[in-house]
Amino acid sequence: MNTNDEILLTHHVAALLKCSVRKVRRLIKEGELPARRRGKRNEGSYEILNSSCIAYMHQLHQNVSVKAYCRDKSKQRLKTFQSNYDIYNVWHCDFVSPSGKRIRQSLGTANKKLAQELHDKLKSDIWKVERLSEEPEYLFEEACLRWLKEKQHKRK
Repeated sequence: MNTNDEILLTHHVAALLKCSVRKVRRLIKEGELPARRRGKRNEGSYEILNSSCIAYMHQLHQNVSVKAYCRDKSKQRLKTFQSNYDIYNVWHCDFVSPSGKRIRQSLGTANKKLAQELHDKLKSDIWKVERLSEEPEYLFEEACLRWLKEKQHKRK
C-alpha cells in the first residue's frame, strides 16, 4: 500500500469506474476489487484504495479483447452443439436442415438417450430427402392419423 494512496467510498468508485454502486458491491463480493469495511465491527460502508481501482481498470482493459473472443466462440459452440434441450421434462430438437430451413419440434420423450436417437434419425432423414433427393417415408398409420386430425373439426 502506498502511503499517498487515496481511500475511496463505493459511490466514488462507481463514478470513477462509470458503473453503478450495485456493480461495485458485486465486484467487491466476487473478490475482483479488494476493499475493507469501515467501522469497528466491520459493519460500515466499504473503503477501496484508488490504486485498486486503477489496477482493476487496467486488468479490465487487458481482458476486454480476450472476453469478446471467448464470448463469440462460446456462442458459436452453443449454436453448433445445442440441438436437443429439455422443456418440462420433454426433449425438443432445434437444428437447421441442409437447405437452411429451421427444424424445431418436440421429440415426445423424457428419456435423453431415446431423444438423442430420435434427433439423429430425424436429422439423417431430412438430409437424405434434401441432399439425395429420396422421397420421405410415410407409414399408412401416420397418414390416417393426419387425415383424422385434419378432418376432426369438420361436421360429419
